[in-house]
Amino acid sequence: MKSLQSYLVTSDGFVPASWVADRGLMYGDGLFETIRVIDGSMPLKDWHVDRLLRGCEKLVIPITRDRIDELFCHIFLSFQNEFVSASVVLKLVVTRGIGGRGYSEPDSVSPAVYVLLSPMPEYETDNYNRGIESTICEYRLSENRFLAGLKHLNRLDQVMASRELGSCPEAFVLDQSGLVVEGTRSNLLLERNGVIYTPLIVGAGVRGVLVSWLKSNAPKIGLEIREASIDPDDLLTADGLAFANSVFGLWPVRALRGRQIPVSQGIRRLQVYLHESLGYPGVTF
Repeated sequence: MKSLQSYLVTSDGFVPASWVADRGLMYGDGLFETIRVIDGSMPLKDWHVDRLLRGCEKLVIPITRDRIDELFCHIFLSFQNEFVSASVVLKLVVTRGIGGRGYSEPDSVSPAVYVLLSPMPEYETDNYNRGIESTICEYRLSENRFLAGLKHLNRLDQVMASRELGSCPEAFVLDQSGLVVEGTRSNLLLERNGVIYTPLIVGAGVRGVLVSWLKSNAPKIGLEIREASIDPDDLLTADGLAFANSVFGLWPVRALRGRQIPVSQGIRRLQVYLHESLGYPGVTF
């Protein structure tokens, strides 16, 4: 055997499939971005690309902004009908590519890029109006200071935590020391005394695109957004809570483990600003 061979196992037997040996599938050796496409545009595209490139630089995956920009041109040309006719979610995956024996990198790295399109999920209107009921997951995130903040392909922590959602659309996840880090697929916003707080991303968690965008626009909204350590007790005494995600926007939290939490003025102001600026669903009552 002169080179690595890979196969997809089907009911008909073994089918040669080189992508099976992709290091993203084998080792989670890559990153991804999940991008909301609405009315033929991607309002947060530049923020997603910046995070992707920062992650590629940290993981030493050699891909340039020019290549990513060229890729988006091809995407728009190839799928412009889908983009114009409906709101979709575009998932962009970049891996180190195929090759290398075991964990060792190949002698010549040739990054692979995958594009997946799916319809925009339909979320309950009440998620935005009344807010959602939430809980705190028992499962705790693994910690790695080097990887913290990156949107890397190793999402098993989120898979395991999501098994605890039950009827809750989203839930809070803690790190190994018991601090609140994020939701299973979103970031946390907490209001207290007119200030919005979001957890520090130190040893675990993803540095969310939407929260980063909100922080940069906070002066325009007339709010202050700070990073801080947040423990579970802070959730129960907050003036307001919300989950923020670049696909669904912002969901206030109206109840946590059965305890009622008001939807604060600051959280509502963020919702209004996201609706007016980026077209996310807003309050309809």
